[in-house]
Amino acid sequence: MDDSVKITDELIAQAKQVVENPAFKMAFVALEESAWQKFKASQGRDSEAREKIYWFLKALEEFRGQLEIYLSEEFVKKSKVKTKNEKFLENFDFA
Repeated sequence: MDDSVKITDELIAQAKQVVENPAFKMAFVALEESAWQKFKASQGRDSEAREKIYWFLKALEEFRGQLEIYLSEEFVKKSKVKTKNEKFLENFDFA
């Protein structure tokens, strides 16, 4: 991931909106199904067309994966919630 991209609460919220958006889900499924149909309909010797479809499907997978990375940051942030004891010790630089 590009180091210049800061994963903020706003970015996490936006990724969540995209992933949970019904229109996005439907469009994503339609794109995948269309690509697989084209793959199945391609000629056995048409390796160039199949390779293009493969890379298209990989790009879709990478896109979805990137959104999931943002959402996993939300999980990481939530798991880093400090206990009362940790907060207390932090106030006195014992942490």
